[in-house]
Amino acid sequence: MSCAVQTRLGSSEHIRSIFDRASLQRVPVNGAFDLTYRCNFRCRHCYAGHLAGTPRSEARELSTSQFVDLLEQAADAGCLMLVLSGGEPLLRHDFLDLYLAAKRLGMITTIFTNGSLIDERHLEVFADYPPHEIEVSLYGTCDATYERVTGMPGSYTTVRRNLDLLLEHGIPVGLKTMILRDNAGEVGGMDALAQSLGLDFRLDPLLVPRLDGDLAPLEQRVDPERAVAIEMEVAAYRDSMAKSWREWAPVADGQAAPEERLYLCGAGQASFHVDPQGGMHPCLLSPIGYDAVTMRFEAAWQAVCGAVDEACWAGIGGCAGCADILLCGYCPGLFALESTSPSRPPEYVCRLGEHRRRALSCAELEVPGVNAN
Repeated sequence: MSCAVQTRLGSSEHIRSIFDRASLQRVPVNGAFDLTYRCNFRCRHCYAGHLAGTPRSEARELSTSQFVDLLEQAADAGCLMLVLSGGEPLLRHDFLDLYLAAKRLGMITTIFTNGSLIDERHLEVFADYPPHEIEVSLYGTCDATYERVTGMPGSYTTVRRNLDLLLEHGIPVGLKTMILRDNAGEVGGMDALAQSLGLDFRLDPLLVPRLDGDLAPLEQRVDPERAVAIEMEVAAYRDSMAKSWREWAPVADGQAAPEERLYLCGAGQASFHVDPQGGMHPCLLSPIGYDAVTMRFEAAWQAVCGAVDEACWAGIGGCAGCADILLCGYCPGLFALESTSPSRPPEYVCRLGEHRRRALSCAELEVPGVNAN
């Protein structure tokens, strides 16, 4: 799963200071717009898979002018970093119009795509007006695995060709994957491909239910111990996790989960998510939502901030005082979709945290709290 809060924007102290100040002042500096839930793939693990085949006439997606209006309002409110996503955003006939609107507003724009629909028009625009990054989802290293995951014959060959075209045009690219039962054996090969192309590669085993609460995607979750073993084989990912833990563990020591606040990330602090119908949420999975078209962007943002501030939990049991909260993938939106809570979090999430801590300890990395005892 990918969210706006996790978007790669570099590791400079300057970028971090921007987020810190934005969070304190409640400036929506980091946002994501899902332009559509429609997709040309039919991935069984997708959180929006039940909507992927919805006809445009039934999708209730915002029009070009409505999206552009919201982009302009977001920019006026302080949005600097933007993700354009879906579904598959390139399915929209007006995708380039929306992309160029964001670029003209001065937004640092990242595109999440499956990479299968890129054509000469996209390449020309991306070369003339480069995105911060085009982050392409990989699902394997051969057509057989890709077809098993996506339901699309020849999809790997198509994506691989388009990836080469993006690089030939000098367009910034990153790669990512979800660790699935159907592709777990090829994660190492995907990492090798990324290294051979000189590209960043990130991965995630934490599949989530569909947005309608259907738990079917969870059938593709890999056993936590195996998932973490796969993660640890990707050196860049392992080192990044260790670095983050070194930086944040001292901050969280003794207060892993505050007794009141439910949202511990930047969602509703400095980040927001807009769905294809114009609903604004703190993040992709959060049940909190307000109509940004009717209310207008600023009013919807203030409502989101207020709802996030009011979202509390008792702080008893579960995540309370758990030091693994920085490793497990703690997410109130995920908890809501799985009908769980911080007091009774999903077992899968807890086991991910436990195995990640154990793996880092076994690697003898100098991580505060990991090598204790």
